Amino acid sequence: MRGTLISLFASGLFVLAAACGDGSGTEPTAQPTPVATAASPSAAPTLLPPSPKAETDVAVQVVAGDKSYQPTVADLRALPQVNLSGAGVTGVALASIGEKLDVRAGAIVTVEGRSDDLARPRYWRGVLDEHARTAVLVVDDSGRVTLAGSSIPKEGWVYDVEGISFE
Repeated sequence: MRGTLISLFASGLFVLAAACGDGSGTEPTAQPTPVATAASPSAAPTLLPPSPKAETDVAVQVVAGDKSYQPTVADLRALPQVNLSGAGVTGVALASIGEKLDVRAGAIVTVEGRSDDLARPRYWRGVLDEHARTAVLVVDDSGRVTLAGSSIPKEGWVYDVEGISFE
């Protein structure tokens, strides 16, 4: 029994000595580990502006069922233009695009593009009859298309439009 107590006492001294180090005062200390932090949710990513489109490039893809229409930038510029003084824009009425595909009355229109800062996808959906003459596709100097209109709040305008579908 005495041998066991001596062994336990010796083991305890060994552990105590190991925990205290050699007494030189130069023991390594734990360094804080850098932790990644999330980016501020209000910070938008930095994006390059979209590349300009040539007059012969497809401006937008349009579908209605099994029909499709792929007007070039020049084609869109050649269509009749509507001036929406209430919105301060001039462009091709959605009705003109629908007529190209013989879209039925009451069709639902979905427009896909980007937000005003081009950082996020944006979609707009409406009934063609309600927006046929008050929503337009505006082609800018770089050949990019924007859905704008007096019947659509400016916060809902779709920039850099890529596709339009009629259902």
